[in-house]
Amino acid sequence: MNKNSSVVQNELKNVILNETKYFLQRDFEKWASCWVQDENSTILECRPAFAEEVRGWKLISEYMQGILNEGTTELNEHVEKEEFSYQIGTDLAFVSFKENGNSSSRLLRKTNDGWKICHVRVVYTAIYEREGNYVYDWETRKNKLESTGIIKNAQ
Repeated sequence: MNKNSSVVQNELKNVILNETKYFLQRDFEKWASCWVQDENSTILECRPAFAEEVRGWKLISEYMQGILNEGTTELNEHVEKEEFSYQIGTDLAFVSFKENGNSSSRLLRKTNDGWKICHVRVVYTAIYEREGNYVYDWETRKNKLESTGIIKNAQ
């Protein structure tokens, strides 16, 4: 990794960590400062019981203000982010990581004000795993599909 890419990785990681910090502090203005505020921004969260998708800054803003004002959240007071992986382009970057055991990613766009989040994806894999419904790899999935007869046993 060259020095420049490690600098960009740190910038991206700081935006992601700050967005979470401001969320936990329930500071909407600071939280919003981490975001691209346009109609293309999105949030996608998938849980075993339901999934939610919020599209466009107007709806994201209303959605998050409601959550922050509500005073309850499923997030712990401490959020552990680890196993960061980066794919960095000229003005877009994709960052994936584990967040309290769940699969998360952020798409960030480079703006005149620095890197900003334009898409959040969280799949609550820790819940799926506890319920025995999480598949880590193709070999496990293939075995499940073969046992149901959906695919034939490939020798």
